[in-house]
Amino acid sequence: MMTTVAQGVAFYDDNKAKEAYEALIEHAENGESEAQYIIGLLYFHGEHVEKSLEKAIVWFKESARRNNLDAMSMLMECDSTTTRHTNRF
Repeated sequence: MMTTVAQGVAFYDDNKAKEAYEALIEHAENGESEAQYIIGLLYFHGEHVEKSLEKAIVWFKESARRNNLDAMSMLMECDSTTTRHTNRF
């Protein structure tokens, strides 16, 4: 039985990254913006998945396209993180 997005978010809020990922990935792939945002956070922080700024950005962009303001904010943070790392010299 497929869990709801709300259940997946609750797992994330309870620091259960594995359960959150498993509950949300199908919703994210099907275009649910809150699920995409949380999957992006999991990649951004490296929770249950290998940390990947590139994958986080992909998920944040998908979520931001659906007007998720939190995802838009994270894209700006990712941009500043990338800029800080590339302008170190």
